Amino acid sequence: MFGGLTYFQQNGNQMQKYHDFRVRGITVPIVGNTDTHGSTPYNPHWHTARTMVLAPANTRDEIVGAVKNFYNVAIQDINDHVEVLGSLRMMQYCWFLYENYFPIHDELCFEEGRLMKEYACGDAEAGEDLKRISGRVEKLRRKYFLFD
Repeated sequence: MFGGLTYFQQNGNQMQKYHDFRVRGITVPIVGNTDTHGSTPYNPHWHTARTMVLAPANTRDEIVGAVKNFYNVAIQDINDHVEVLGSLRMMQYCWFLYENYFPIHDELCFEEGRLMKEYACGDAEAGEDLKRISGRVEKLRRKYFLFD
């Protein structure tokens, strides 16, 4: 659906093509992706197009199955203007996650990563802090998702 370009026209054409297909009764899974050649913070376009998939497990088969069964959305983010496309149910739930789950998740992961780096560099106190906060990401995941 969204191809990682940093202008709306190209992705808008893809979106219209998708809607034209739907009107004709053609349903195809949608994804957003980019072939960006870097990651944050070094490439400001790293997150321009991506896919949020709601799969019961982080395995190839579960992810492919979830996309084939439309348990996903395509996301376009250009200059902090975010668009989410998928079925209405998936759009609503993924927007909820985008606004409520992922900011907390990312903050927890950032803190763990910072402490891991400090511990790897010899800071024993950071290791103790890691032990203390262990399990926070899993607890958050269980709060927002029903599958184990």
